[in-house]
Amino acid sequence: MTKYPDREWRFSQEDWLKASRLTAGGVTFLLTLSASQFLQGRLLGISAASRAATLAGMLSVSTGSMLASWAADEAPATLSVALGWVPEKDRRRKGGVIDKRGTISSSTFSLLGYDAGKKKERLLGAARTALVGMLLFKGLGGRFSGVAPSNVAQPGAFFNVRGTLPAGLEYASPKQKRRLDMFGWVYGCHTCGRRQMGDYVGDHMPPRKVAVEMSRRWWRRLLGIRVKQRFTPQCRPCSSIQSAAVRSDRRILVYHYLSLRRYHATGAVLEVVSLLPGHGMLDGLIHQNVGRVSTWWRRKGRAEGDWQ
Repeated sequence: MTKYPDREWRFSQEDWLKASRLTAGGVTFLLTLSASQFLQGRLLGISAASRAATLAGMLSVSTGSMLASWAADEAPATLSVALGWVPEKDRRRKGGVIDKRGTISSSTFSLLGYDAGKKKERLLGAARTALVGMLLFKGLGGRFSGVAPSNVAQPGAFFNVRGTLPAGLEYASPKQKRRLDMFGWVYGCHTCGRRQMGDYVGDHMPPRKVAVEMSRRWWRRLLGIRVKQRFTPQCRPCSSIQSAAVRSDRRILVYHYLSLRRYHATGAVLEVVSLLPGHGMLDGLIHQNVGRVSTWWRRKGRAEGDWQ
């Protein structure tokens, strides 16, 4: 039997710098979404079921993507100075990698385009970062409206129609409860996102009291239209909060800072994408379209000047 010598795995200096970029980008994006969730709920009163939730989520994801890219560019320089790899006087304002001479060079993978001297190129870099971040967020299964907190009387931030069952005014049957337990393990509580092995409540959505009141509206009675309900998995703590909110006719929001999903890693994945050799294709496409708009705008201005 052939024996192989033990290999000693060590992180090189370059590995530490790359890890710092991924960590800084991922943490910054996650903190941005958490701050947005707090502001939407506390200041703006937006919940995941609000009409403005999608737009607010798009702004949050795009802003988080740009901040994540900036943090990823700053992380290598900060780490290098902190560990004494590079003197403080050699630190540049922009993050980057350490070259063979031991100085910090500007990152060639900067998505924000801070190295560009022109405002147009910086704006193009920011637009590219925001667009790629939103595409990655959706590709990883995220919903822009899910950035906001959940209103216990409405579909929550983790509501997924594939994890629901048709419902009537009666409670869920034992067979339906077993299926809802399975949906809860896959998708989590639709309000707070908590995952657990079973013990989910078949939550009527909208709640029975709300559905009855909506069905009593004159135009629904005239047309014979009843509100359709569906069973969604909900954990018992959120179910208790919902019952109290519906009985007292209060609006209660539930925040889900610690319920993490794949799309919360968009900041780290964004940095990985920036390292791919073909990521410049998107920048070229944006640059081409913006150039066309700029040319059209200049021609329009000249035509108006000639007319006057």
